[in-house]
Amino acid sequence: MSAAAKSLSTTVNASLPAEFADLSEDDLARLDSLLQDAIAVRAASMDRAIKGSLKHAPRLARPAIRKVLGL
Repeated sequence: MSAAAKSLSTTVNASLPAEFADLSEDDLARLDSLLQDAIAVRAASMDRAIKGSLKHAPRLARPAIRKVLGL
């Protein structure tokens, strides 16, 4: 397994299907990069959504909610 394939496998946290062996090293590296970017964007979006949802909670309850959520 190439370095790009190992990195991609780590990114998706699963073993790659056999068909991925047909892809070039550059294709695997690009796919890995795109997936890592998508994961980062999703994490930032979720962070904004969680912080935005705290505005709907009563002010006195927010510290307890943050503690429960681990923020």
